[in-house]
Amino acid sequence: MNLNRTIKITLLAFFLGTGTNVGLGDEGKATVQHLTGKESVNLVNSEAKLIVVDVRTPEEFDEGHIKGAQNIDFNGIDFPGKLAKIDRDAPILVHCRSGRRSQASLKTFESLGFKKVNHLDGGIQAWAEAGGALER
Repeated sequence: MNLNRTIKITLLAFFLGTGTNVGLGDEGKATVQHLTGKESVNLVNSEAKLIVVDVRTPEEFDEGHIKGAQNIDFNGIDFPGKLAKIDRDAPILVHCRSGRRSQASLKTFESLGFKKVNHLDGGIQAWAEAGGALER
């Protein structure tokens, strides 16, 4: 393995392991940014074109969700197909209850060609702890 390749792999592993933003936008791939609950509240309040994607079950969604969120169950039927109907150029905020399912969903967003994906680390729990409003 040559030195340049080793350095690139090491840097990628570092950024992925630390939760640091990974941006590959100049290669046409998704840019994924990991946000705290407070950062997500600020984003929702400031970005008019933001699409919020809640990947929890419909039952969880009905218990309380971010206003205007679209519910697309990560474990539901045809998750990629339903996700593909969303504007890939719009900024996205994706979340679940705690962050586990939404973290797993990032590969699907990337494979479908979404450009700007924001992940709510800690899920709807972090949102609520940061004072984010929930709609029922």
